Amino acid sequence: MAVISIANQKGGVGKTTLTVNLAAALTQQNKKVLVVDTDPQGNATTSLIGLEDLETTLLEIVMDNIPPEEAVITIEKSFGNMYLLPAPPELALANIEIEGTGNLSYMKDILEQLKHQFDYILIDTPPSVSSLMLASLIASDGVIVPLQAEFLALEGLSQMWKLMETIRNGMNPFLELIGVVINMWDPRTILARQVLEEVKRVLGDKAFDIVIPRTVRVAEAPSHALTLLEYAPESKATQAFLELANEVDSRCKAMFQEVK
Repeated sequence: MAVISIANQKGGVGKTTLTVNLAAALTQQNKKVLVVDTDPQGNATTSLIGLEDLETTLLEIVMDNIPPEEAVITIEKSFGNMYLLPAPPELALANIEIEGTGNLSYMKDILEQLKHQFDYILIDTPPSVSSLMLASLIASDGVIVPLQAEFLALEGLSQMWKLMETIRNGMNPFLELIGVVINMWDPRTILARQVLEEVKRVLGDKAFDIVIPRTVRVAEAPSHALTLLEYAPESKATQAFLELANEVDSRCKAMFQEVK
């Protein structure tokens, strides 16, 4: 199995969209997938289960030492084999308290109790450097970085790479970059095509072959608490996520011995 953080310090690059739809696509390969929402905005949680009242979340695990399995939710209306460890808005309070203690290994400890149950754990990280993001990276085997094909995209990637180097030099020396994926791709703009070309030139095989096209369906699906694969199964973006899942699975099998 592999624990993967979907991470970029820059906001607005589609981390949550990538996380929930990649998870759904992996279930199509008979993979059992857990989505862990570590963003206090809780967008992954809302995207998958709507605005439900949650009795037990990541907050209770961190603050009250609740067993992690008590907070895991089965996504019933999905394709099966998809699960969620949800986040409430109050998770920001835990972030403040954790920063005070300096304990950044808590996420690793939590996921160690769950990882034997899943083929993949995908962590939707916050769009800023915080104890929540650092703890997620420390707990991860690898990172997938989503980028938009826009001005300064590579600068944001450079900042993410420096953060990963810091983690590798400290609490997680085995952290790998699985790949970089261009998200919300619009081939109609010259800038987007230029950025894609530059990303592939600079990163080589660390850039995924698949790009995720921009579509209004991606924005509509979360309002129905559905993944794109359920909401628009015939869309080009859905096909792209399915192809990306194949590429992610192949890379992880090559990179991590525990992935079968």
